Amino acid sequence: MSFPRIVGPPQPESKIGELERVKGKTIKSVELGEEEKHPGTHQSELMILHFTDGTSMAIQIGSNARNLADRFEGMDTREFSTDFIILWE
Repeated sequence: MSFPRIVGPPQPESKIGELERVKGKTIKSVELGEEEKHPGTHQSELMILHFTDGTSMAIQIGSNARNLADRFEGMDTREFSTDFIILWE
């Protein structure tokens, strides 16, 4: 498998502003694993970056899979999409 590459902007493009907050920070530790499940959500992984200044940034995976699968039977997987959700603490 080759290393992935970016071929277009994030959707919405304003999301890049949240990621810009990482510049200049030093990573203290990283967590990666299965995210706590909530009613009505699908299984997914979560990454949390902890920085030396005491802040943390979580990167969740968003998906339209549940919305579409509930409405349409026999969907083609190309009709599903995913995106990053960036949260700060």
